[in-house]
Parts: sequence; structure tokens; C-alpha cells
Amino acid sequence: MLGECHLTLNRPGLARDAFRTAAKIDPTGAKTWNALAKASLALGDVPGAMAASRKAMVLGAAGPETTIVLAYGLMRQGRSLDAIKVLDAAAQDPRADPTVLCMLGRCYDTLGRTGQATSCYHQALRNDPANSLAKSLLSMTGRRGPGTP
Repeated sequence: MLGECHLTLNRPGLARDAFRTAAKIDPTGAKTWNALAKASLALGDVPGAMAASRKAMVLGAAGPETTIVLAYGLMRQGRSLDAIKVLDAAAQDPRADPTVLCMLGRCYDTLGRTGQATSCYHQALRNDPANSLAKSLLSMTGRRGPGTP
């Protein structure tokens, strides 16, 4: 709880310290590792965020947040193909998290695969028609979508 409070108050360093302490006390707490990943990412510690995300996944916290943090880290390292592999499994669910789909679209976009990126953004909008991120990313691709004049 202390770590979450620090994150809420925009004190990621103190949050990371609290989550590290919690992880030492209970190293099997998947939610703690996930929170540690978010705090590390907020501090710009991409390798630390990725390590904590991987640990959370091993412990069973393979939710959208964990997947996004890991994929973001991979993208920051220039490893878009690896990020696609991480995101693709989560994107297979017909009700996939729109942010996961947008992240997957960004990966495709960085590789010049605008058709696949556009498809991801459209799926995100089908899952959440009001999603502003998907709308913004779709408009940046310069495409209007399949079957639209």
C-alpha cells in the first residue's frame, strides 16, 4: 500500500523502494512485481522494469499492464519483433485490452507495416469505440480503414 501511495503522489523512487522491500518479504507476490515494474518504468529504469515484468509473468500476473511494460521496454531497446511476440498472445483475445492493441500497432508501425498497425488500431476501436489513443494513432497512419472510400 505504501508503494501505491507513493506512486499516486508521483514519488516513483520511494514507490520502487517500497515495492522492493515488499518483494523481499514475499518474493512470490506477482502483484508486487508488477507494481515494481511500473515504478521502475516511471523512473526511466527500463531494464529494471522489464526484469520485474518478467518476474510478474512467471508468477502469474500476465495481465495487460505487465505485458505493456515488458513490450514497451523491448521497443525502447529497438526490439520491436520481440515486443510483437509478447503482445500478440494478449491481442488474440477478441476483447483484448485496447492499449495492448495500440502498442502492438505501434510495433508494427515502427517496422513499416502500416496495414497491420491500422488493423490493430481498428480492433482497439471495436473493443472501445471512444478510445482516444487508438483514434490518434489511426489518424497518424494516414489511412481510413478497410472498405472506406
